[in-house]
Amino acid sequence: ASAGFAQHTAQRALADRDGDAGAGAGDDRDQLAQVGVDAAGVLTNPELRAMWEQELTEMRERIHALRQGLVEKLAAAGAPQFGFINEQAGMFSYSGLSREQVERLRDE
Repeated sequence: ASAGFAQHTAQRALADRDGDAGAGAGDDRDQLAQVGVDAAGVLTNPELRAMWEQELTEMRERIHALRQGLVEKLAAAGAPQFGFINEQAGMFSYSGLSREQVERLRDE
């Protein structure tokens, strides 16, 4: 995965932290506000936005590949009915397992 956007964000956070010697533990609201400012900066800066979009693409492709590998391994183990997982999007998947099946997997 590209370190571009993540590296830039980490460097900026460290620079902001180190540059504010008077900051104390009670500055959580200020830090949350800064995240909003940083997000706006990323979305309005063409270079940072391109880096961010590239990293989102890489994460999306990785999740899809992991999901596809899971479906293939399940099918090879005799459970071909999980192909629907390949059609799902996002970080989380619905397994279709019943509560009893999940408990059995957990216990065994």
